[in-house]
Amino acid sequence: TQRAWAGVDELQEASKERLRAVVRLNSLGFYTNSEQLCHSGNFTALTGSGLFALASGFNHSCEPSVARFSVADVTSFVTNRPVRAGEELLISYIESELLCAPRTLRSQSLNRDFTCACSRCSEDPDGEPVGRRFLNVDAAVQAELSLLAPAERVEAVRAALRGEMGSEEEAEEEVAGPAGPVILGKDAQELRVVEALALMQAKRHSEALAVWRRLAAFSCRHCPPFDEALAAYATQAALCTLAGASGAP
Repeated sequence: TQRAWAGVDELQEASKERLRAVVRLNSLGFYTNSEQLCHSGNFTALTGSGLFALASGFNHSCEPSVARFSVADVTSFVTNRPVRAGEELLISYIESELLCAPRTLRSQSLNRDFTCACSRCSEDPDGEPVGRRFLNVDAAVQAELSLLAPAERVEAVRAALRGEMGSEEEAEEEVAGPAGPVILGKDAQELRVVEALALMQAKRHSEALAVWRRLAAFSCRHCPPFDEALAAYATQAALCTLAGASGAP
């Protein structure tokens, strides 16, 4: 950043701060749907952020009417429901899987210079129960799981889901287990992705297929229509079906 500023003559600190804010608040990330290639991979050449002449003007809503899809630095915006003439087109600034989270958590993830006042946030109650804790499946947790052998990884994920939520059936409802924190739908999804990939590595394709289907069911139920994750889950489910039909090891 300092090298970039050095090449600009007579730029006041206030102007620099304004430019930083413009980039932070108006840039859009583009992340090619790497799940279709490798869930654990970060494809640097296909990942980044940019300021777009038109797209950076989209406002946020927790009930977006527009989905976005990226392939390298090309981003497409597609309506996910019928819209009336003159109706504002809105995107989500946060991950689709977080849109079903409580309002306070959506607001924390948004982390912008405004408070969302979309129809959903206006209808949601304020605040959360005192003392409620949430488990975060972050990069450190993912790294620890990746060190385990496939079979051990499967059992570790299933134990986490059972222990933190009481039963896997309660995961999508984001209900805490009797002694542990709540696992949000977003984090349960990430754990199940780890489980499904480990099952595929262990050649347990029928079990993996069931997990990919469950992941897709969550997206259909809790995410906006035509969420790009569905394409990834469907691709992986198809691969499991083909492997199972062919008896491939």
